[in-house]
This record gives sequence, C-alpha cells and structure tokens, in this order.
Amino acid sequence: MQLSIDYMSKWVCGETVCPVAAIIDGPYVLMGKKTNYRYRPDAESRAYWTLPGGRAQSGETVIECLRRQVREDLGIHLAWIHQCLGIVEGRIETDLVPVFVCGSAGVPRDAKGIKIKNTKYSEWGWVSIQGYGAEPRPLLNPLVHGLLVQYERHWDHS
Repeated sequence: MQLSIDYMSKWVCGETVCPVAAIIDGPYVLMGKKTNYRYRPDAESRAYWTLPGGRAQSGETVIECLRRQVREDLGIHLAWIHQCLGIVEGRIETDLVPVFVCGSAGVPRDAKGIKIKNTKYSEWGWVSIQGYGAEPRPLLNPLVHGLLVQYERHWDHS
C-alpha cells in the first residue's frame, strides 16, 4: 500500500510513529549500525543495522519528523522524498514505521566518509537490497526489508 507524500506531509503524528529513510544509490541502501541497543530494559544489548530515522515528536508531521531525524542522524538534508512504500509494525507493537524512498546529494559513495553525527550509530555503510537479509548483519525489522525488496524489483538502477 503506497501512501502519498502529500498525505504524509499533513499527517500530524504522535510518538508511536517512527519514519525511516531508504536513501538509495543504484542497488544499494544506506544503513547505520547501532550498538548496545536493548529491545526492552530486561533484554540483552546487541548491535544491528537499520535505516536512518526515528521517533516523532509531539505535533510533528511524518515528513517533518523524517527530515529532522535524517538531519540528526547524518547531518544532511533530504534532497527528495520519492514515495512512501508502506507502514509496518515497529519493534514495539504499538509503533508504526512509515518507510520512505529518499535521496540526498550530501551522502558520499564511500560511507566511511560520513561523520557520525549521532552517538546511537557507530558506523554507516551502503548495503545491497538483496544482500540486506543475507549478509551477516543483525536486522531490526524484516518487514522493512520486505518493502525494500519489493521496491528494488521495480526501480531503475541507472
């Protein structure tokens, strides 16, 4: 189910909405590695790879949140937001994760050149969409991967 960017720019969301940006370059998507993360206070901490984005603040629209989170995570501004691929359940049952295909002229092809702006990430890397689930990278949300695989089948890699 695709949702229009116009609709998403008007949807004032609460703190249970956590949009993420699939910043693409050919067949690759930019992902950040978070370390020492706990699903719950009683859970064991672990590392995982995820898309830039995060929790909305009260009164923000989904698009405002997405732009703010990418700016906080990467220190860049999104050049464009192509589409919302859908909304999936987050790591907490009540969380909603809108997944957007985005672009930015400010992301170097060598992701090692990205300065870590936010201490929740330890590194950034370009990951192939098909390899995202196959590589030995712990993943937080396989539902996001499913949306990206569906999209990747149809996008132009030029």
